Parts: sequence; structure tokens; C-alpha cells
Amino acid sequence: MTEERTAERAVEPLLEPREGIPPVVADAAGLAEVVARFAAGSGPVAVDAERASGYRYGNRAYLVQLRRAGAGTALIDPIGCPDLTALDEAVAEAEIVLHAASQDLPCLMEVGFKPRVMFDTELAGRLLGYERVGLGTMVETVLGLRLEKGHSAADWSTRPLPEDWLRYAALDVEVLVELRDVLHGELAESGKLEWAREEFAAVLDTPPPAPRSDPWRRTSGIHKVRNVRALAIVRELWNMRDRIAREADLAPGRVLPDAAIVTAALEGPRTKKALTEISAFTGRSARRHMSDWLAAVSRARNLPDNQLPQPSTPGDGPPPPNRWADRDPAAAKRLAAARAVVAALAEEHHMPTENLLQPDAVRRLTWEPPAEITEESVTARLRELGAREWQLTLAAAPITKALSRLGTRGEL
Repeated sequence: MTEERTAERAVEPLLEPREGIPPVVADAAGLAEVVARFAAGSGPVAVDAERASGYRYGNRAYLVQLRRAGAGTALIDPIGCPDLTALDEAVAEAEIVLHAASQDLPCLMEVGFKPRVMFDTELAGRLLGYERVGLGTMVETVLGLRLEKGHSAADWSTRPLPEDWLRYAALDVEVLVELRDVLHGELAESGKLEWAREEFAAVLDTPPPAPRSDPWRRTSGIHKVRNVRALAIVRELWNMRDRIAREADLAPGRVLPDAAIVTAALEGPRTKKALTEISAFTGRSARRHMSDWLAAVSRARNLPDNQLPQPSTPGDGPPPPNRWADRDPAAAKRLAAARAVVAALAEEHHMPTENLLQPDAVRRLTWEPPAEITEESVTARLRELGAREWQLTLAAAPITKALSRLGTRGEL
């Protein structure tokens, strides 16, 4: 059921799709044929999507791959076919098989493909205790087949797509249903199938994250910026870069790297010449917008004090755990006790601690525990924080016991 069971399996390279590389569907007539074919197929539908992260602005899909018994494999260009609602309706009753579903679901939903029932082979692997759960490793470990993974970071907005990229894309769904079938059996054998179903449903039900109020604060290296005037430069440059990147449909880092923003904030250049002396501004795209960068720096320098950003913004949750011992020693003890329970349960059930119970739920519970520590109150609080029923069954009682033990010692 885990990697030890398949360690001696001979590995066979998977070099070509069984029916060859299918043509890329990029028009209404081709899509209608795919819809009819997949509606007539049977069983689960394997789905994957390729994006152009690091090349284009946003995370839209530039290729969607599907495979189903009786239907074969389809490669769909969502630029030419931006609405997959008809395909979604054609397979509405089928289980959709994805690997690392949370990565692909947003871009699939953008084109109208919204699974109702799902099986996530990566998440299944985590629940089963596989140490490495990348698709290639899982296929090799479980099925004894080796996938070529050379194009995962390619610019999938390229047109036309090279043949070897299309071969790679088709192979990504070639054996995904077979992988699902083996993992489904292992989940059933280990008593974890219902756990997995709850997890898959939770992924489907999770709403998209709300936009960050200050996304510029995630600039890599911003910790080096110590004063609020320099932080204003980071903010203005980040916002300018984001506007340019969106209009040009380029990944922001290809317009101007984070390192350039941070260096400019630290040095505060006042002229174009001073900007060009910062090495990170010497790229072709950065040079094209020198006037914009200088205007952003000048704007930040001239802001009144009451419009400068604060060094940090308060979050809606507890502080970082490394500060708990100083700010609230009793909470730090509660956190340590709850984490020890979760770690022990995760080891017992052969899965990562973060899959046994979400770390954020553990932190929030122990930072602000219920007024009275009972199994009912702990269960209710964890449920509010998104814990699934199987997680509550395993963890609520032992966490309650650990927190109560602290209380009886007078440590709360």
C-alpha cells in the first residue's frame, strides 16, 4: 500500500500515448465532436491543465487534457475554445480524476469545467502515506511506469505547441484513471476511503481565496526594507509593475524582478541614470519603462506622512508561533500539546500532520480556546475552523484530553 510494497517493481518507460498524439481541438466543430465522444464514454474522466506560470499574467489554462474509457484522449486549446460548459455537462455525472486538484480547479472553472465529484490522486497518496506524491513518482511507484516530465515549466501559451510538448501533455492523463483505481483500492483496504471522499469534497467546496488587501507586501526580499518611506517605494513600484504586466499579459517578474523593487526602495534613486546603475533594471523590459519606474519612486518620495504604509498589517489570525512563548506562554504550551497529539496520530495513521488536521485550525484553537475545554466545545470549534468529520473523530478527544491536562496542572 506504500512505497515499500512496490520498491522492487520493474519500471517501464511510458513513451507514447496508446492511440498516438491526438490533434489539438481549437474550434467549435472539434469541440462538439469531443463532447459527443466523452458523453458516450464510460467511467471516470482523467483531466489535467497546463498553464504558463512565470510567463503570462494570471494562471489561465492554455491546454486542457482529458481521457475516458471509450472516448480516448482529447487535447483542447482553451484559447480557441474558451467555453467548456458543454463538455462539463456531458460528463456531469462522472467522477473527475485530477492530480493536485487545487492547482488546476481554478483555471478549469474559468472555462466552465466544474467537477461535481472528484478523485485527487495526489491527496489520496498523502492520506495513504506515500512519501513523494508528484505525478511522475506516483505513477512509477504504483504502476511501474515512468513518465517523462520535461515540459512542466514550459510556456504553454506558445502557439503552435511543439509535438513533444503535446506528447507529454497526453501522457499526463494516459494512466491517471489506472492510478486512481489502484489508490481507490488501497484507500478502501486501509479504511481511509471515506476520509478521502470527505477531503475531495472539501477541496471542491473551498471558495477561491479573497484578494489580498496588500499584495505588494509579498515582494520577495521586502524584509530588508526597514522604513516606511522605502516601503512606499516598494508599494508604488509593485503597483506600477502590476499594471504594466496586466496590460502586456506578462508575468510580473518578467517585467521587473522583485530584487529590482527592493533595491530601488533601499537606494531611492532620483534620476534615470541612478536607476540604470541598479543591475536589476538593465533588462530589456525594465529599460522600456524607465520613466514609469522613476515616476513611481518620485510619487512615493512625495507622499505625505499620513499616506505612508505601516510596517506591517495585522492579520485575522494568531501571531507566528515563534512569538507565542513571549506573548502568551500558556497558549504556547497549549499549541505544543496539541501539536504533539496531531503528530502522534499522523504517525499512527501514516500520513503528514497537515493532512491529519490543518495546522491553522490547531493554531487558532490553541490561541483562543473555548471558555470551557470539553470534547464538545473543542469539536465545535475545530468544525468551525474547517476540520472534516473524520479528523474530528480522530483528533478532538485526544486534543481535549491534552488541553484539559494542562488546565488541571494550573498551566492555563
